[in-house]
Amino acid sequence: MSGNTPSLILVVDDEPSNVALMRAVLRSAGHEVVSAQDGATALQSARALRPQLILLDVMMPDIDGYTLCGQLKADESTRQIPIIFVTGRDDVEAEARGFALGAADYIVKPISVPVVLARVGTHLALYGQRRHLEGMFRDVMEFAPDAFILSDAQGRIVQINARAEQVFGYRRQELQGRPADMLQPARCHSPESGPNRSLTEGVGVLCLRKDGSEFPADVNVSPMSTNRGQL
Repeated sequence: MSGNTPSLILVVDDEPSNVALMRAVLRSAGHEVVSAQDGATALQSARALRPQLILLDVMMPDIDGYTLCGQLKADESTRQIPIIFVTGRDDVEAEARGFALGAADYIVKPISVPVVLARVGTHLALYGQRRHLEGMFRDVMEFAPDAFILSDAQGRIVQINARAEQVFGYRRQELQGRPADMLQPARCHSPESGPNRSLTEGVGVLCLRKDGSEFPADVNVSPMSTNRGQL
């Protein structure tokens, strides 16, 4: 996040007075604020606007904050947005449930302005750093001289780089969601892979192009932990 670019924060609370207070606090620190007073509107706004942070109340009439947090974390387009619960519930069970659902922080009402600004600033900074590192990784992967293939825990291809397109003869859109082991002849599939459908690694392992031709390659498989789970 550029220091000259204000952060967009989504405030979700069914009490207009709470929204007004949080809007004033956040705008005093130079942030842009949008708000929603129900879960359905909040979910729609988060998907459309992609805010850098969401401040979320727990007790709401239609969709409670816990349910909404789960929906946001289950959605590919919003799961990486940090969520801070801002609620009057100060019991340990409520706080633990929030963190278990993927919340980044938990603030108890009535709010302390310095605490809110400090925690908001911290999570915006962490989010910005993570996005920067992810961008660097994407650049390194995209322009690497070797073929890179990212697959999920089930062995389905998530992304490939430009070199992989050249090597295997597929456009990346053709491979997304397909099993990674389709890039090797069936006789080369590892019997230990089971439902994982990952590539068999080794030196001189046969791989398979789109046109059906085979070629030997050195294949290395390494796990990587991400917000999407292990790739």
